[in-house]
Amino acid sequence: LGVHEQGREVFWPDGELVGPDGLVRQSRMARTLERLRDEGDAYYLGDFAHAFCAECQGAGGVITPQDFRAYRPMFQRPLEGRYRRFDLIGSPPPDDGGLMLIEAFNMLERFDIARMGPPSESFETLQLLIRAHNAVYYAPPRQGDLDTAPAEIGILLSKAYAEQRLTLMEMDEPRAAGACPTPGTIHISVVDAAGNCAFSNGYCLNRARGRRCIWRP
Repeated sequence: LGVHEQGREVFWPDGELVGPDGLVRQSRMARTLERLRDEGDAYYLGDFAHAFCAECQGAGGVITPQDFRAYRPMFQRPLEGRYRRFDLIGSPPPDDGGLMLIEAFNMLERFDIARMGPPSESFETLQLLIRAHNAVYYAPPRQGDLDTAPAEIGILLSKAYAEQRLTLMEMDEPRAAGACPTPGTIHISVVDAAGNCAFSNGYCLNRARGRRCIWRP
C-alpha cells in the first residue's frame, strides 16, 4: 500500500499507517464515483481509458483503450444453493467464489455448529471451518458454468457430493499447514439488524497476478 504515492496519500496521510478506529479518506475515489454518476458509460471510453492505459503500460501492463471499447458485459445465471433455512445465491464460474461458498455450506450443514460453539471459543468448530475451506479452496479449478457445463456444476452443488467429500475428509487426517496464500482481495459487507446492506466494498490489489498499483484518477 505504501509503494506508490497514491497509496501513501490514502493509508499514510500523516506519515503513519492508519490504525484501528482511524479514518480513511479516499478523495480520488470520490471524484471517480462522481464522474461515473455524471458521465455514465462514456467515462470508460474517454480520457479515463487513455490515462488508465498509460499508467498500466508504464507499470508493465498491456491493456489498451481498444480493450475498453471492445469490452462487453456477460450476463450469467447465478448459482443457487441452500443452507438449512437460508437460500444461497453465488456468482458462477469462471469466478470460483460463489461455487466454493455453496460447496462449503453443503459440507458444514451436516454438523451441529450451534452446539459446537463459535470458532472463537471452540477449536473443534475452528478446525472444521478450516478443513471445509481448504477442501473447496484447493480443489482443481472449476470449468464452465450453468449454460456450458450444467451437469458438472450440478454435481459440485449437490448434497450427495458434499457427503462424499466429508467421507474423504474424515479419512484424511489434518496436516500441518503450508505457506499462507498470497493476500489479494479483501471484501467487506456491513448489514444492519433489518438485513439492509449499508456498505459493500471489494478491494483488490491482486498481489498474486497484479502490479499492486493504485491508479491516479
